[in-house]
Amino acid sequence: MSQTIKEIALLKDLISLPPDMQKVYLQLVSTIDCSLQKFAELGAHPDYISEDFIQNLTARLLDRDLTQDDLEHCVEEELQRQILVRAKFTTV
Repeated sequence: MSQTIKEIALLKDLISLPPDMQKVYLQLVSTIDCSLQKFAELGAHPDYISEDFIQNLTARLLDRDLTQDDLEHCVEEELQRQILVRAKFTTV
């Protein structure tokens, strides 16, 4: 399936969500994307965010328990944690 078709399907799914979920989805996706870009610029490529982590953030965003700054901090902290968990350290 081409990237364009995947994006169209994703947009159709997004439109079917209630407005509050659309907002949460867009907040999460844009924050995660920005954080991934920052880490990529530094040469790090985290490749995993747990489903539990996403569910926790979603619940907190729906409860309006997180500001945008808090959301960005949580995502960056989780990506940093994943980088460290998956890092292969060598000893000299």
